[in-house]
Amino acid sequence: GDRVVVSWNAATSVGNHSEQACNAALTIRDTVTQNKDFLGRKLRSAVATGEAHVGNIGSKAKLTFAVLGPVAALAEAQCSLNAHLKTEVLVCNNTWKDVREMFIGQLVAVVE
Repeated sequence: GDRVVVSWNAATSVGNHSEQACNAALTIRDTVTQNKDFLGRKLRSAVATGEAHVGNIGSKAKLTFAVLGPVAALAEAQCSLNAHLKTEVLVCNNTWKDVREMFIGQLVAVVE
């Protein structure tokens, strides 16, 4: 399926990157909900917080920007879990620790 990867705190330091990521996920959810004809697709978001290798990889002929590492793999797993659980936004425990005083949420799964 199609994926959009967004990262905060890479290249430029952002003090509240977890909050910004959660706000973005909720804004996207609300925008899609208000525009029900959004390509006829269900859009789900996953927010994961952690260290990653971020930057351009490849060759001069083909260069791409990538986010690599365990946190990227976690976000990918959350995307799959999101579809299975039929949830709209999933955040990992590290993110939740950063934002739990700012947002309302509920534990839906523990995955190890």
